[in-house]
Amino acid sequence: MSKLLSLSLLSLLALLVSAGNDWSQPCLQGVCSYDIPASETSMEGKMILSGASHEISDVTSAAGWEILNCSSTALAQDIRLVCTGDEASCFHIFQNGAKHTIIRLPENCGKSPFAHVSNAWVSEDQSIPPHLSSRIARRVGTTPTVHALSIDTNITSSNNNISFVVTGSNIPGAMKNVTITPPSSRRLSREVDERGLDDLPINANETTGPIPIDIDKQFNVFNTSISCSATEKAKISVDVNAKAHGSVSLGFIVAGELSIPPKITDLGVFAAMTTELDGTLNIDSNIVGKVDTGRIPLFTLGLPGLSVPGILALGPSFSVNAEAKAIIDDMDVDMAVDLAYSIDNLQLFFPPSDDHPSTANASPKDTPLKLSVSPGSTANTTFEAHLIPSIDFGLTFAEVATASIFLDLDTFASLGLSLADGVTGNGNNTGAQSASTEVDRCVDVKAGLSVNAGARGSFLKLFGVSTHISLFSKTFDFFQVCAGAW
Repeated sequence: MSKLLSLSLLSLLALLVSAGNDWSQPCLQGVCSYDIPASETSMEGKMILSGASHEISDVTSAAGWEILNCSSTALAQDIRLVCTGDEASCFHIFQNGAKHTIIRLPENCGKSPFAHVSNAWVSEDQSIPPHLSSRIARRVGTTPTVHALSIDTNITSSNNNISFVVTGSNIPGAMKNVTITPPSSRRLSREVDERGLDDLPINANETTGPIPIDIDKQFNVFNTSISCSATEKAKISVDVNAKAHGSVSLGFIVAGELSIPPKITDLGVFAAMTTELDGTLNIDSNIVGKVDTGRIPLFTLGLPGLSVPGILALGPSFSVNAEAKAIIDDMDVDMAVDLAYSIDNLQLFFPPSDDHPSTANASPKDTPLKLSVSPGSTANTTFEAHLIPSIDFGLTFAEVATASIFLDLDTFASLGLSLADGVTGNGNNTGAQSASTEVDRCVDVKAGLSVNAGARGSFLKLFGVSTHISLFSKTFDFFQVCAGAW
């Protein structure tokens, strides 16, 4: 079954009840969750761990512990802690030995909400701060033992087999109903595997994303010249004026096992885009031959991602690329092609699914073509221009695997030109054309939209080194003009 993004994963799994980050309840039943709040640099998200009860424990005050020293920014450190509450809760961590247990940390302790215990011992330093010592004496009448733990984020370095799910979205309210109850030790992994992640479709009315996209820049894509003689040079210059205004919504879900080796069992990515594109690509050339600029990056904007240090990091970005191809045969060419499209609620799912197909409601605007060629030319020329907005999801898992999932919106226009005389012409998709001279042959202008998704980089056998899927493709005939029609 294809595994797809769900905006309410835990509802999908029927794991209902209290939300994460309830610091009054300890994680002592083999399941623990952590809510990640939205910020300028992070989308809203949630992480859930599920395993045997002795594999996951808690050293927060809810489990009776007080941390005596802890850096809020370190990924690996030694901490001292003392039990000030219920001893049964405190010593849950030691039931099968604390070493290799995954623990929930209190806020402001460590850079990650969860840590791996690499070693445990009774601290040589048994000192307790006076304010805490007096409070403990009043409650328990004796001075408890100060313990020490070496913690790090090497969560996959133990022989535990802990299931995890990480989900995130920048869609408002997407995480509100993501809640859990303690399942059996393997219920989370089993239900994700059996039911998949595609039972709950995304409501298209809720996918107007909060991330604005506003671009209005001019770029020189390609500029070169070749010396033909001591006095003559052939040149080609390609410029792009890129304009985009709209918004992007993102969501993802990843499920797997923190084992040796670590495993990703399910992954789904969703993106929605509504935008107005108004790009113009200009080419000025008197070179004879073939030109291919390749894909050239014009603009990149980092988008809020999600990070659980030591386990998973997602870094999405929005970029605009341009590409120009031409075969020019013995003529001076000066042309401008507009790439203008209205894109309404483009929805992209990866991997694709018959139940949740990617959709694109896109239409070209009136697109003028400005073309000037040298008088007296008898030649054939083809020209292709691409303006390619892209969303890229960079993924790092357990610090052992990296990959990226991309969603490309390739807008393009192509020109086929065959002339026996010079011509300067204009045209648009309404069918109106004009020209200054007659021609013996034809001008054929097309435009199109192609939506592609894929992955780069081998990601723990979930997908190969290079995966590419066409999600949508459509070509529009702008106009075709031959001798006698101008």
